[in-house]
Amino acid sequence: MLVLLSGLVNEFKAPKSVEPNSPKDQFQWLYTNGLLGCLRSFIADYGVPLMVVDMGKVPPIYILVAFIPTVMIVGLYFFDHSVASMNKESATFYN
Repeated sequence: MLVLLSGLVNEFKAPKSVEPNSPKDQFQWLYTNGLLGCLRSFIADYGVPLMVVDMGKVPPIYILVAFIPTVMIVGLYFFDHSVASMNKESATFYN
């Protein structure tokens, strides 16, 4: 608990930098960065899936290479669904 409070307090303190009067070390800048930490963390975690890609510029070899695992995953889902439905329809499932 002490480490949590210490980290929270130190989040808004100016670091020991070379120039202590630097604008980036002012309280307002540190406070804003501390408040936006959750947003920055979200962008760091989910930024790649949120990225928009112009599919016209993707080389065809990448599409072909991505097609191979896609077919494998679709086949596995189909097989899993078929086996699950056969198990449900069998007489031994209800006993």
